[in-house]
This record gives sequence, structure tokens and C-alpha cells, in this order.
Amino acid sequence: MLHRPVFQMVIAEQNNGAPGLIFSAELPYDYSQNIAYCIPWDIEFSKLIYEVESKLALVLPFAKGEQVYKLGGRVSFPFVHFDLNKLGLRETVSFRFLLQDHVPRSILSRILPFRLFGSRRALLEYSYMGSSAVFTSREQSFVMIAPLLVEQLDQLYLKERIVAVGFTPMFGGYENYLQHNEQET
Repeated sequence: MLHRPVFQMVIAEQNNGAPGLIFSAELPYDYSQNIAYCIPWDIEFSKLIYEVESKLALVLPFAKGEQVYKLGGRVSFPFVHFDLNKLGLRETVSFRFLLQDHVPRSILSRILPFRLFGSRRALLEYSYMGSSAVFTSREQSFVMIAPLLVEQLDQLYLKERIVAVGFTPMFGGYENYLQHNEQET
């Protein structure tokens, strides 16, 4: 199975007024409440997601106390499902890819580009505006996933102290997932 890391970034405004993505540690001010779960985007990823989704897993770290669990989410486009069995729970947390049709038209005109595919549904694509050495290209772009039920993530934290954290430059372990190899999750 091929794996892709899910990064935790924040949405910030680019010089042209369009939203872009950056790691919170790269900002001179605090945007920490504006969390986005982001996946590096390229042509190979688009083929996997639309043609052979059963061979793709998105890796999202979850923290429970001091322990970190890197869970592989099953992709069933446009959803991603993370099984929490490794955390001792009989529960699944689901996310959804952020698609063009989930965003109000008034906002959509500001956040192009997006990509159209055979289904005519568009994945919104965001530019990386930071300078982290995590990415070899300053032109790296991302797609986002959002929790299907934000309340479920809130309850996981309140009851179990479990948080979906995402990878960052400070919270490593993503390096193996940026390369196109197979990993056990």
C-alpha cells in the first residue's frame, strides 16, 4: 500500500489575497485556531485517488497523552476513514476531501485554482507559502481534508485526550511517507 502524510498547517492570506498554506511556526503571528489537514498534491497522487484508491492510505498522527500513533486512513473518495483500534477504541473518525462544491461561490472566486476530473467534481488546490525544508519545491501544492464531524474530534479530546495532530517540521516522522514507498501503518 502507498502512503501519503497528512500535514497540519494553517490557512493564511497570500500577497494576492488568495488563501495559502503555511506551518504555524513560520508565521510571525498566531493563526493557530485556523488548522488545516493537508496532503501534498501531484499527478501520481491524483491517479491513485481516482483510479486505485484501495492502494492508497493517508497517514495522520493521533496523540493520546504522550503516545503518538500514526494511523493509516482508508481512502474511499471523497472520504478517508481512520480506525482508532490502535488507540483502544472501537471507533472510526472520518474526513472528507475539500471539494469545490463544498465552498460558497463568494469564497470560491478567491481560492482558485481547482482541478476538474472525470466526475466533474473539483479538489481545491492550495499553494504552500512557507520556506520549510520539508518540501523540495517552493511551488508545492496541497489538497485538504476536513473532519466529517468536528464534534466527534472534540469528544475524543474531552473524553479520551486524543488529538489528530498531523505532521509538521517540528513533529517529524513524515520523511518516509514523502517518498513513494510502501509502509505498514
